[in-house]
Amino acid sequence: MWCKLERVSLVALVTMCGCAATRFEATWREPTARAGELSGRRVAAVVASDTEAMRRSGEDALAAALRSHGMVGIPGYTLVTADQAADDATLRRTLRSDKIDAVVRMRVVDTGRTISYSGAYPGPYWGLGYGYGWATAGYPGAYVDTVVRVETTVYSLADNTLLWAGISRTADPARVQALIADVAAQATGEMKKQGLVPR
Repeated sequence: MWCKLERVSLVALVTMCGCAATRFEATWREPTARAGELSGRRVAAVVASDTEAMRRSGEDALAAALRSHGMVGIPGYTLVTADQAADDATLRRTLRSDKIDAVVRMRVVDTGRTISYSGAYPGPYWGLGYGYGWATAGYPGAYVDTVVRVETTVYSLADNTLLWAGISRTADPARVQALIADVAAQATGEMKKQGLVPR
């Protein structure tokens, strides 16, 4: 069942800093999907966002990742407006009229922070742990990571079937385009592992 696109804000992610590290927490593949199902297919790249600039940047990055794996990746903004992308029936009808075979959609489903602690001390010490060593034992060190979870889904327009889905976790994304590019690269890599794309 085609799920309604949600307008999820990506603006706040622009200010996040750090080095992105993406991994998929869960994936699912339609058991009846054929090997190489998406190879050479015209695939629309759709990123749900409430700002056009973020949408375009994300869809360009996603389309590039799709092309690198043998699909004809097309940014969604070149095919449909934001309003059309938000309406299921209109989106399907418009993309089918443009002879699009499938859609890869990304949307942020959760953002949050995780705090890690370590009982570290500022430097080495000698002896039995008294004095300097005693005073610094268990010195609290806190590390805060911004964590963004992105849902990626792949739909076949011909069959109106969900072919693949995954939830990824990215720690400390540097910027939105880097986030989408990283998730897109990991997602297409997962699709390759599961046989939807040949390379």
